Amino acid sequence: MSFSKSQDEVFAGCVSFSFPEMEIQKTAFHKQKISFPYAPGFFAFSVGPAILSAIKKMERSEFGSCGPDLIIFPGRGIAHPRGLGLASHLGVLLRSPTIACSKTPLWRDYPEPSLKKGAHVFIQGDNKKLIGAVVRTREGKKPVFVTPGHKISIQTAVGVMLQCSPRYRVPEPLRQAHILAKKMAETR
Repeated sequence: MSFSKSQDEVFAGCVSFSFPEMEIQKTAFHKQKISFPYAPGFFAFSVGPAILSAIKKMERSEFGSCGPDLIIFPGRGIAHPRGLGLASHLGVLLRSPTIACSKTPLWRDYPEPSLKKGAHVFIQGDNKKLIGAVVRTREGKKPVFVTPGHKISIQTAVGVMLQCSPRYRVPEPLRQAHILAKKMAETR
């Protein structure tokens, strides 16, 4: 995602990858006016419609008869004040497994995993349920913050994020979607 300079438009990029080969299969893009201004805890309401439109631009046959196997979103999933961040919200609407990955901490005081690639520390919610993980996708680099969105376990989410991060800190599907959205925003 990317925003216009005036912050009244959102540019959403969607990039489909083969897995585990991590080869780009198809891309889609959507630009939309923001009708619900951003408010903390309600990110899905301001950017969700544009993201859904970009996803819908992918041919149904691209995803098979039942939709995509997995969608990775920026932001939050179940590790959200209401338990329903962007990845959870859109996962329910799309009826697809989803994961959220963020470059910014989900928790004020979070445990640091070791500096080795693949190191991770699980985070528990108030009810002792696992709600996220701090994951080192690149040796010696800052971690990313992973949380399940919908229809996926935290253990599987961590494994997928590591497989989707062969060269960069940010998982390749998110990185490429951001590059596409930013490029589209700059050309408008």
